Amino acid sequence: MPASRDISLRQIEAFNAVMEAGSVTGAAEMMHVTQPAVSRLIRDLQFNVGFPLFERAKGRIMPTIEAKALFEEVRRSYVGLEKIVSAASEIRNFRAGYLQIAALPAMSLRFLPRVITAFSDANPGINISLHVRSSVRVSEWVASQQIDAGFAALQSAYPGIEQLTLYSGALVAVLPAGHRLTKEKVLTPEKLAGERLVSLGSEYSIRQRTMEAFALAGVPFISRIEVQLAQVVCEFVADGAGVGLVEPATAFEMADRGLEIRPFEPSIPYFVSLLLPLNRTEPLFFGSFMKLLLPMLAENPYMEISEAVRKRFDA
Repeated sequence: MPASRDISLRQIEAFNAVMEAGSVTGAAEMMHVTQPAVSRLIRDLQFNVGFPLFERAKGRIMPTIEAKALFEEVRRSYVGLEKIVSAASEIRNFRAGYLQIAALPAMSLRFLPRVITAFSDANPGINISLHVRSSVRVSEWVASQQIDAGFAALQSAYPGIEQLTLYSGALVAVLPAGHRLTKEKVLTPEKLAGERLVSLGSEYSIRQRTMEAFALAGVPFISRIEVQLAQVVCEFVADGAGVGLVEPATAFEMADRGLEIRPFEPSIPYFVSLLLPLNRTEPLFFGSFMKLLLPMLAENPYMEISEAVRKRFDA
């Protein structure tokens, strides 16, 4: 009896059913097919494997030694197949999966941990990695498809990326509680003249645009303390080291440090984009993640979520 490799999954299913039920009749009931259909599948499988699988003894079919050996392998394979089916169900129902995100510090140090915690509580089977990187590095990782999504403050388009404006706003002034300027509704370079300023380093575009606004107003920009993170600016301000100008996400998230927030004029625009790899399908549960993120982002009165993102995620 020549062996063939044309073994079908249906033939294996019939063989497994006969072995478990002990009869063709029982196997047919398990598979919800007719007895002749099971017999045909077993006959085809015997031809394909090249050896007999069952013998008749006292009116019953009995598995051969070869069939018993094959059944051990089938059982191991069935366990693996059941795991695959179970995994597919888990993924489809958001009970399993992996999401990799990279984001600039403005979103990573306070806001995204709140979002991820809430999402993880609702979806305990999904593992999430959050990488805190500069906007340039986030863009590179998204373009090279090392991550599923990124959040960055980009000044221009980046190749290999689908870029959607997430939110827009403007820099705001942060003051320590009880500061004399808290009585002002809006702050300007003229009103900040002579104040001790805490700012980002000169390598940051926010710092450069702030200096330009002061120069146009004819007010010297004198930074007493320079740091690398807006969150650290806010910490210094909260401790009374001076006043600062930061992007709205950080200011709002750090308000619980006792900060006073005021609009700043002239307006210095600031926006953050959602970055997705081109030609790559996002994880099934990413839409649910964004539907959770957007309402939490909308709690911030100093910025506006883009309509494009709302429509994309139906939020």
